[in-house]
Amino acid sequence: MSELNVKGGPLVQTGLGSGPVILGLNWTFTSISIIAVCLRMWLRRKIGYAFEDWLMVVAVALMIVYEAILTTSVIWGLGRKYESITPDEYVNILYWETLSQFFVNIQPVVPRWSIALLLIRIFGKVRPWFRWFLIFWVALMAVTAIISNVLTFTYLDPVEALWDPTVESRYRFNPYVEYYIALGVGWEAAISDLAFAIIPVVFVWNLQLPLRRKIGLIALLSGSLLAFLASLAKIIFSTLQVRGEVGMVDGPTTGVLWITSGVEQGLVITLGSVPALGPLAHLRLFNNVYESLIYLVTLGRSRRGSTRSQSVYRDEVELGHPRRLSESSASAHAQFADDTLATLDGETAKYIKRTDEFIVVRKPSGL
Repeated sequence: MSELNVKGGPLVQTGLGSGPVILGLNWTFTSISIIAVCLRMWLRRKIGYAFEDWLMVVAVALMIVYEAILTTSVIWGLGRKYESITPDEYVNILYWETLSQFFVNIQPVVPRWSIALLLIRIFGKVRPWFRWFLIFWVALMAVTAIISNVLTFTYLDPVEALWDPTVESRYRFNPYVEYYIALGVGWEAAISDLAFAIIPVVFVWNLQLPLRRKIGLIALLSGSLLAFLASLAKIIFSTLQVRGEVGMVDGPTTGVLWITSGVEQGLVITLGSVPALGPLAHLRLFNNVYESLIYLVTLGRSRRGSTRSQSVYRDEVELGHPRRLSESSASAHAQFADDTLATLDGETAKYIKRTDEFIVVRKPSGL
């Protein structure tokens, strides 16, 4: 007699389903998050670590543990069709899924604490109402996540019934209470992503900054909208699951739920670490790459005529990356207050000092 599947029918091999995609995307975003947080800690080692830095370390550690649990669940068959899953595999899938719920509830909170602390540090003194809004919201998220975790592991008696449907059990309270509290955690995370993106953008737009710099800051802050979309997708599929329209382990639809959860967490950690990666732009490697690109662009333009060399230099200054002068340079350019452009030899270029508003040229000794 052939082995039966979890539905009681004959076992049918339907392939790996969405399992490989779940693991591929989740571990990809996890790896990016790990790299971002490691770079963040490395760059801040000299100036000292703030509390929000350590929160990001905790967040990425929680994500690694979560991904390990999810990987174990996929090994047992998460993402496959019911027809290809044995009763023993089904119990193990639900067991590891149940364990992962602790991290599913906590993960959205920790990195957003870190982001909130950073925003408070930047805008809190000039926008007191925004500071109190952030404090209230992340506190609400923490309380809701704790309640959700307690309800997740207590709404069935005994607790083994959460992953083993053969165990006789009873509800301690209406299970929809736990379902909707868990959805509340998701909605709070989504709203926080939206608030983290929109409100600071309004603040930045009202600052007296060059348009290019405003656009750059707005693009950086608006990255939270990507996390918001991932959170929204997770909420939609979680709602379908609560309504019974999506099976826990039945096919690719389940994959979408786990993928959006991993993508959301990866985006929040990575984007929350980007502001701390600013010093990367000042490393010699990145400066050399930038100067090489500028040289190629300038070379291409010079072939079409030397009349545009001054405008190229102005573009570089507006971008905030004027060309650096070095001793090895055969020649260099200096722009004066009257917008004239002078060509200097390498020896003279060593004595040029650029300030924020003008260029001072000191006469070399011995001339």
